[in-house]
Amino acid sequence: MNTKKILSSVLVLILLFINIIPVSAYNAAANEKLKRYSLQLTGTSNGVNQAASIKTSVKGSLQVTIGGEITMSGNLITGTKTLPVQLKGNFYPFVEGYYKDKMLVGEFTSINHELIIKNVRLDQKTDKKRMNLVSSQYEGKTLLTLEIMDNATQITYYLQSEVSQPIYNEIMEQSKILYKRFMEKGSKEDYNKKIISLDLGETSKKLLNEQNEIVVKGGGSVTPYEEIPLAATGSIESLATKSRLSNFTYSQLDTFIRAMKSSNTNGVSISTYSIAESFFTTTGWDNYTYSGGRPYYASNKYTHDNGNGVYYTRLTMLDVTMDNEYVSSVSYFDAYLSLMIKHGIMIEYVQGTGKARLYLDDYGLEIYNMQMSIGKLAGNYDNIFSQRNITGQVKQDNYDVSGLIGLVDELSYLVALWGVYTIDETDQFNAGPIDFGSTVSEQLARYDKVVRAISLDSNNTYIGDEGNRMRLEGTIRWKSTWSYDWGYSYSTRTF
Repeated sequence: MNTKKILSSVLVLILLFINIIPVSAYNAAANEKLKRYSLQLTGTSNGVNQAASIKTSVKGSLQVTIGGEITMSGNLITGTKTLPVQLKGNFYPFVEGYYKDKMLVGEFTSINHELIIKNVRLDQKTDKKRMNLVSSQYEGKTLLTLEIMDNATQITYYLQSEVSQPIYNEIMEQSKILYKRFMEKGSKEDYNKKIISLDLGETSKKLLNEQNEIVVKGGGSVTPYEEIPLAATGSIESLATKSRLSNFTYSQLDTFIRAMKSSNTNGVSISTYSIAESFFTTTGWDNYTYSGGRPYYASNKYTHDNGNGVYYTRLTMLDVTMDNEYVSSVSYFDAYLSLMIKHGIMIEYVQGTGKARLYLDDYGLEIYNMQMSIGKLAGNYDNIFSQRNITGQVKQDNYDVSGLIGLVDELSYLVALWGVYTIDETDQFNAGPIDFGSTVSEQLARYDKVVRAISLDSNNTYIGDEGNRMRLEGTIRWKSTWSYDWGYSYSTRTF
């Protein structure tokens, strides 16, 4: 038998005390009266090899002093050596969703480089599965969790202790000060990423750095008399497997997400909305577009299995608008196509509970590589696009949006919606209309052809926040009658 494992079976943990030391960032008075509390820890240790790991019950005691930056000092005795435990850091609060005022996540470093800090949390009304309790007696209690690893032996120590309400309240108030200071210079997105990383650790990488290999597509045709779907509804490039998002109508999905947003710290019963548990436990990507009639929309989700029956889903719903704006003159009108993020949320689901929890609001998926087109203009050879305008609200300051036009001989129509464009202007996002000439003769003089399609390519310019949008607009000059096709495609990611 491995000597290391024999020794770990008689492991004894001794944490002598925790000090919370004031730092200048909080302007704590030098003579401020500190509050001290004592805690008793219980937990386990686990070897690096899961199949052969030895779980050993461990215990310890802590003295907590509230006042500033948190330091945890003591000794970890493993039977083979004594490791000094010296941790320093702070807690950050959830400021929305199910865990608002229920959980604090810690950002700690170890002064002793032999120890690696994997997770530090303060939880109120602790959930058994979500928090991976070391003892059932802790369920529903306010709990401190420490997860640290001995870098040399790769043994992880998972320790928990019940915490009194005064301790929790003191640290909560301190964490809110840190949140306010963070938001003075940082963004909500940066804070969300910080919370996810601190709470979920290594597993958060999938929720923050995953790209969808499927390109989502939708579109249709428009005449003065009717609208015709261009493509079958559903996940356009994954028709072999029915999209779970296709089980929702526009109204149903909108209603469910709104209920999630207003659920605050209660969660939403999925049976109320006739949603199967598999919607939250089927991992990977799911995409759906609907172009069969108004309202057009698209929805995308990414689900990650965090282990122990806990799943996280990032869900985005987009409004897709294709419409015409008529002016007083009957000789032209504006056609426009837009993609706008209506909802974006991150959901936590604990298997078997039947309740979906709002983990973070306005934190869905990023939409990038958007291609949008209004083209195949037909009905009369005098019909042309005389202007194009690209507008929107995106997440970055540096734009990389290309404007394109589809050129064709005067007495011809374009035979395809895609693959017929020429880049005519770049970096014209939000710069105002581009004029192509208002008559066939003007365009022939300029291009030796006429413009019967317009398009944009957003490249790496992306939308991600609720209300973010990309819009393509074109002025159509026409006679007698007209028709055109429209379409869009985009990629998604969890960045």
